[in-house]
Amino acid sequence: MAFIYFYDGIFVMIKCLTEIPGLSSLTTNYLKLYLSGNVTYYFTDFFVGFNRMKVIYTVFYLAGFLYFLLRKDKVKLFLYGTVLINIIFITFIVLFEGSRYTYPLYPLFVILSIYSACHLGSILGAKLAKVYGNLLPFKLIFISSLLALLLFNIEPLRVLSSYQESITARHIQVNEYIKNHQQPGDIVISNVPSVHSNILGGADYFIPHRMSFFDAAYWRNGELVDRWEGGVVVTNADQLTEILAQNHRVWLHLLYSPQLPSDIEIAKFHDMLETLGEPVLETFGTTLRLWDSEAGVLPRLVNKGKELGSY
Repeated sequence: MAFIYFYDGIFVMIKCLTEIPGLSSLTTNYLKLYLSGNVTYYFTDFFVGFNRMKVIYTVFYLAGFLYFLLRKDKVKLFLYGTVLINIIFITFIVLFEGSRYTYPLYPLFVILSIYSACHLGSILGAKLAKVYGNLLPFKLIFISSLLALLLFNIEPLRVLSSYQESITARHIQVNEYIKNHQQPGDIVISNVPSVHSNILGGADYFIPHRMSFFDAAYWRNGELVDRWEGGVVVTNADQLTEILAQNHRVWLHLLYSPQLPSDIEIAKFHDMLETLGEPVLETFGTTLRLWDSEAGVLPRLVNKGKELGSY
């Protein structure tokens, strides 16, 4: 058992030292002992996820793991334990939370789940055959039923539709839409860096999001601007309200954020962004909204005073 821990520890260390998760753009390392995060994230994301197929795989995986644990089958326990131990290691030593860190485990997880389903179905069918004799082909019935359960829950239409629909943010389409519908005096506010330069010549204002790099902004001529397009950085509702008061039409190109910031005031600001104006274009993971001064009064948040910029 000690060898299993050693093997999985080395495996995760090597995997997380690859270019994507291992090289840090922050002032800290991505790979370190990290105990302050959500310790349930990777378990729920991996074993429950966002569709029922993961739950079905998990049921068969856990059933097989329990069965081989009771049988003390060390070889199969090694394979089943590899998945669990990897997720535990990732939970404790990977700084950021993301499904991509568990992608290499899915092939093994699916194979073990299907193996468990077929193996347990075969055993259960054989036991029933001993009890009831050759009354029915119980083994064939159980295995066929389990395979049918797996096949019918793969959601083939949903999988096939992904080949017809873009599953990445179509920033070029957003920029072209703005260019085709832009009027003189319009400004662009975005939390997506470096995607407006070629078509629009850059965004006018930049809103950092929780995944922004630590050097995303710098001080230039008395203003805090983003490094890619030179857009003035906007970080609070007062700045945004001031911008809206000075302009008639504002385009907001926003990257979808599944989780609001933990700080309540910043969360209110981001919620204000996502409800400002009217949505005019939706792509996978990004939204384009248009605010018009003729739509009504300026949005406002109750706070303790105005904060219109950096000091």
